[in-house]
Amino acid sequence: MESKKYKVLLLIGDVASGHLAPAKAIKQVFTEKYPEFDVEIMDLFTTTDVAPFNTSDASYTLFTQNYTLQKINDFVFRLVNTLPGHLVFSWYTNLRLYNPTKAVINTAKPDIVLTNHPIVTGVVSRVRSEQGGFFSVAQITDLDNFLRSAADKSADLVISPSELATKRLLRWGVKKSRIFEGVFSLRPHLAKADPKDQVYKEMKLSPSKNTVVVMGGGVGLNKYMLS
Repeated sequence: MESKKYKVLLLIGDVASGHLAPAKAIKQVFTEKYPEFDVEIMDLFTTTDVAPFNTSDASYTLFTQNYTLQKINDFVFRLVNTLPGHLVFSWYTNLRLYNPTKAVINTAKPDIVLTNHPIVTGVVSRVRSEQGGFFSVAQITDLDNFLRSAADKSADLVISPSELATKRLLRWGVKKSRIFEGVFSLRPHLAKADPKDQVYKEMKLSPSKNTVVVMGGGVGLNKYMLS
C-alpha cells in the first residue's frame, strides 16, 4: 500500500525575498529528509491579487530608495504595532484578505500551513480559529522587531529566531509552550560554510581589525544588533 502524502503549504508574502528565502530553505529540508511530505510554496499576495497587498514588493523597493517614504513607512509601522493600531489594521487586512485566503486554503487542503509574513499569519490565524482543519505554524523571520500580527496565539507552533523575538511573542500573548526558540531558516548548504579564519584569509581581511557586515532587511533589526 502506498503511504499517505502529507500536504505542507508554505504560505508567504514575497517581499524583497526576505520571506521567500526561508521558505525555500524549509522546502529543501523537507524534500531531502521527509519525502512523505508534499511541500508547496505560495505567495498569498500574488495568488489572491488583492490591492494593496499585491504591490507589496514594489512598494518595499520604493520605500527603501526614498528617505522620506522610508520615514513614513517606519511611522506607520510603529502606529500599527500599538494595540489600537493593531486592531484596526487586523480588521482591514481581514476585510480584504480573509475570504481569498480561506478559498486558497480550502482549495489546497493542506495538513500543515506554515506562514512567515505577519500579514499572512494574521489572516491565516483567523481562518484557523474559525474553521480549523490544519496544523498551523507561524515563523518569525525578524530577529527582534516585527508586526504584532505575527504573534499568532492560535498557532500550534511559533518559531522564534531569538530571545528578543520570544520576549515580544510572550508580551503579545503567545503561550511559552508553543514557542520554539533559536531557529532561523537558512539554506542547508550554509552549514558547510568555510571557517571564519579561512574566510578572512580568502578575502584578505585582517582579524585584528573591525569588519563591517552590511545586512539587508526591513525593520527587523535594532540598533543594538547593528552596533
